[in-house]
Order: sequence, then structure tokens, then C-alpha cells
Amino acid sequence: MSAAVIALISGAFTKVHVVFESKHFMERDHADLAEFWILLGYDENQIQYHVGCNFIPAKGELVIVDEADVPMLDHTEKFIKLVNECACLCFTATPGEMSSEAQLTSKLGFIKHDYMIEPEYVAAVAAL
Repeated sequence: MSAAVIALISGAFTKVHVVFESKHFMERDHADLAEFWILLGYDENQIQYHVGCNFIPAKGELVIVDEADVPMLDHTEKFIKLVNECACLCFTATPGEMSSEAQLTSKLGFIKHDYMIEPEYVAAVAAL
């Protein structure tokens, strides 16, 4: 959630919407970060949680989509409408080379940024 903190502290966005694929993940994240948001002085007026893309953010609000491949592939029309109407930051751990995901991200004009955080994986790939 560092992206949400940066977005709010910088003043670039007035609210951050965080989108999850399931109620379970949304509730888990909300519970895990509740004290963090209180410590920073943020509440539901600045951080709002959602399951799915069935909402319309106001101008000046950021949408962060966790596991973006799920709504991108399962609810394509709603996802496209959402990302075309606002500033979005989408995260996925799914390999971007999956043909359906790669085709859709290309059509949407998404910029892809990759990085690895598991040194064992990087070392294993380098050894190949």
C-alpha cells in the first residue's frame, strides 16, 4: 500500500480506491492495514475498498487494482471502462506473457514494469 500512501501524501490524489478480486482479500487487507491508516490519519474518506470494478471514481482519485489479471480477463468490459475513466495502478503476479493478458494490455496501451524480489529465482534463471 505504499502507492496509496505516496498518492495521498503527495497531494496528487484526493482519494485512493483499492480493488480486490474477492471479499476475503479485501477484508484481510482492510483488517491488516486498519491501524496503519489510523496512524497516518486516513479513514474511509481517503481510502476506500472495493470488490470488483463496479464503481465510478471521481476526478482526482486513484484506483489501485490488486491481482489486476482477474478483472482484466474475467470482467473485461467493466475493467476497460474503469481504467479509461481514471488514474489506475494495476498489480499482478501473473506472467505478462500469457497470450490473452498480453493482447489486452497491449490494446489498452498499458506500460509494463517488471522486477523480481526473490534472489533465489533470479539466480536460478541466470544459471540457465
